[in-house]
Amino acid sequence: MKEITAIVQGKELAIVKSLLKVTKERHSDFVVKKFRTGTVGDKTLITFRVDPRFFKVILEKFAYNDITIMNREKEVTDFVEERKEHKKTKLRSKGWADIQTQKSNISAEMLERLALDGEFERVLKETHSALGSDIEIVKKAKVLLSESICTAIDNIFNEAESNKSKAAESIDKLLRIASNSELKNSQKIKERIKAGKAAIKVCLMYDDFQSDLVQIANHNKINNEVSIKAVIKFSEIIKGKKKDLSDELLDSLKLLNTRWVRIAFDSVQSKLKKKEITSFNYLINFVDSMREAA
Repeated sequence: MKEITAIVQGKELAIVKSLLKVTKERHSDFVVKKFRTGTVGDKTLITFRVDPRFFKVILEKFAYNDITIMNREKEVTDFVEERKEHKKTKLRSKGWADIQTQKSNISAEMLERLALDGEFERVLKETHSALGSDIEIVKKAKVLLSESICTAIDNIFNEAESNKSKAAESIDKLLRIASNSELKNSQKIKERIKAGKAAIKVCLMYDDFQSDLVQIANHNKINNEVSIKAVIKFSEIIKGKKKDLSDELLDSLKLLNTRWVRIAFDSVQSKLKKKEITSFNYLINFVDSMREAA
């Protein structure tokens, strides 16, 4: 077995778990052994072992997703750098293709089709007025943007609901919408909250993804309301399983950034029900007592 060591921060831990799950789904003989996590400041150190056949497979996936790999053998560092450069080359090629595409004018009918299909990123792109832009198309794109975002959210959620193997990918996609800075600049607050709450629902859909609620709670680029809703839902899970908590749930509790969620809580407390406030306080107190005992 070959050991892989990586260091992650924030939602990257969820990405790592997702990558390992997807690999397992594609390769029935893929096994992760001795998976351990430890805290290094505000980051998490991960170590685990895999069969040598899958060593470079995982390294490549981590490199493509910008996960920091700590293995320092020359063979590993050379391979990782080569994979990262390969990704950059692909992105540069894609960027040039996008520039070429921008030169062609999109029709109103095509714009409506994109909105119906949930292609919100392409609709969003047309909302930016630039030299040579058709003003009517820009106006129509702004009108259709909310619809396209909501359709994308529904499509992603439905995919996870009908296929468990898509759940991890769906959570990641929904959180990308919830934290999208361009949508934030476009004042799409309700839509971003909807995406975040949909990600929470996917986490609750399958037991395997309950611990991902902590990653949502810790996420400082999504709306505070979403972060606190994730804390509340996780609290309900912990309270229900208090006497039979799995190692995964206990490890997730250790990663909860109580300082951050307290700050987020203060900004949304007035919108919460009394029961939700009680659930929030329960989890914070539970984590504090657990850390004191340690």
